[in-house]
Amino acid sequence: MKNGLKATIWQFVKFNIVGILNTGVDFGLFYLLTDLFGVNEHAAKIISYTAGIVNSYVWNTMWTFRKEKKRTLREMALFLLVNLVSLGVNEGVFALCSGPLGIDVNLVNLILASGGAALVNFAGNKLIVFNRPNSEPGIGEAAGEAEAGEEKPE
Repeated sequence: MKNGLKATIWQFVKFNIVGILNTGVDFGLFYLLTDLFGVNEHAAKIISYTAGIVNSYVWNTMWTFRKEKKRTLREMALFLLVNLVSLGVNEGVFALCSGPLGIDVNLVNLILASGGAALVNFAGNKLIVFNRPNSEPGIGEAAGEAEAGEEKPE
């Protein structure tokens, strides 16, 4: 298997591990807000998903896409944009499931909504947010400088 494909697969695995953490934040906060505090389901979904976005940004910039990170306002704006689109997918699927499809089980709706949003989110982050050519340096690194412990291509 070529190194580029292997690296992308490993990134996808890490992205999904982070996604599991995000889902835990999302689901846990959703149930706290709805069951303990009586917050409307759709408002709770937006709040809980937003908490997952914050968790996602921290873990994905520090771990999943750390080689590609730039930590610029542009990167943060693109990350927010991709996550707003993902939130729209998440809320849209959740509303479709709980409304017209008549699925009356919040856990099923949350799982379906999170799955759709995860696909959109990975594609957006991989292709748009953290898609930096190897020659473009991030903050604190010079052009062509390899990250600690990383071999330079020959």
